[in-house]
Amino acid sequence: MSKQRDILPEVVEYVSKANPGCGIILHGSVQHGYERSDSDVDLFAVINEGDHTWFDLDVQVGGVHVQVCYWPVVPLRKALEKEPYAFYSFAYGELLYDPAGVAKRYQHKARDYFSKYPDLIEVWKSQLEDVRKMRMSGRYENGHFRPGPDADPNHMWWDDFAEHLRQVVGSNRPSVEQIGGGAAEPPLLTSTFSNAQLNETLQLFLRIAKEILGGRLVSVILQGSVVFDDLAPGYGDLDFLAVVDGDLSEEVTSDLIAARRPLRTGRHGTLAQMLEGAFLPRKMLDPAVKGSALWWGTSGERVWKENRLGWMVLHVIRERGRVVWGEDVRLEIPAASRPDIIEELKEFPATARQHARGDNVHQVDWLLTSARLLLWLREGRLSSKSEAADWGYHNAHGRWRELLPRAKELRMNASAARAAEVKRWLAALSGPIQEAAGEVAGELSAC
Repeated sequence: MSKQRDILPEVVEYVSKANPGCGIILHGSVQHGYERSDSDVDLFAVINEGDHTWFDLDVQVGGVHVQVCYWPVVPLRKALEKEPYAFYSFAYGELLYDPAGVAKRYQHKARDYFSKYPDLIEVWKSQLEDVRKMRMSGRYENGHFRPGPDADPNHMWWDDFAEHLRQVVGSNRPSVEQIGGGAAEPPLLTSTFSNAQLNETLQLFLRIAKEILGGRLVSVILQGSVVFDDLAPGYGDLDFLAVVDGDLSEEVTSDLIAARRPLRTGRHGTLAQMLEGAFLPRKMLDPAVKGSALWWGTSGERVWKENRLGWMVLHVIRERGRVVWGEDVRLEIPAASRPDIIEELKEFPATARQHARGDNVHQVDWLLTSARLLLWLREGRLSSKSEAADWGYHNAHGRWRELLPRAKELRMNASAARAAEVKRWLAALSGPIQEAAGEVAGELSAC
């Protein structure tokens, strides 16, 4: 075994320690067994975060030079879409480390592409054999030909080969969207919004979900403020329910958790940060059935063994949910009885009283949710928080109702909470929240 092979465990430890959850692929001469004593170790590292690819060319392990090409998943996906024919070494590299399956997923995509075009595989094999011969003759180093009778010392073999690949591919070959076969992928959303940023965010989410879940993804349904045309960017959540066939395995769960990290950084916009919801097996649409699901929550991700959405949320999804992709499975959710929902809502007053602090802008939600629950309890009507604020101002009984217009305004413009006067107003909310919770408790008792 060569010294390059000997130090691979140390190299993997070095790269993975700095990039938890990454996938590491070996390529080049060490993979194929024709390394020389001075050969480098060439690696691809697929990482979860970042918006551009980059190289670490200065790694030395055990006297061996290591070159690492880092591919964050978002630019990797885009590059595979644009020029999949350039990813032969990636597709057929040796997988050294991939605990979350992130590298394997994109390797399979690239291999699917090449499997449809064996002539491209032959072109690549021929070129790599030429590189091997040049390397063994000493006329090649780090992508450059060494000077010879007809060699330009500044010429890289990849430049000409990339152009040759483009000619072989031609205009009739698929680009990105056809990795995996078929015609070019149409827009995924089957139901769109007037908000272009919202459509773009949902399209990104669907592509990620389909890449991980494949044919197991049954339906994606939106619920919450977005279906009431009451989305508050930067304040609340963009709520979804992704329905899948079968329980989620540990591997798929890990992939979904890793896929969320880049979305929460803000690089994909505020709405991507707001995505929250459940990946729920179809059978678990019935809360009586247990299984393995995943929750993307505000405070992180959690594995569920039972449906924890609650009867009120399930009622909203069944009655007002908006299917943006796949089958309409809303009626597979058991119809919630009014007594079931009321029993569940009895927890709200105690929770509000326990957690009401009035120390940040999100505390206005206790007032808005109180108004929303009162509207449903008295009139049986599902509503947005903004609509409930307007209704509550005129129909609630306590003095707390007078604060609803400002609560509604702050929800839509949370940045205003930085003002000193608003901070003082928020600091005094504990009493009104207690009063609102008491009114809801009284209404529940009367049911």
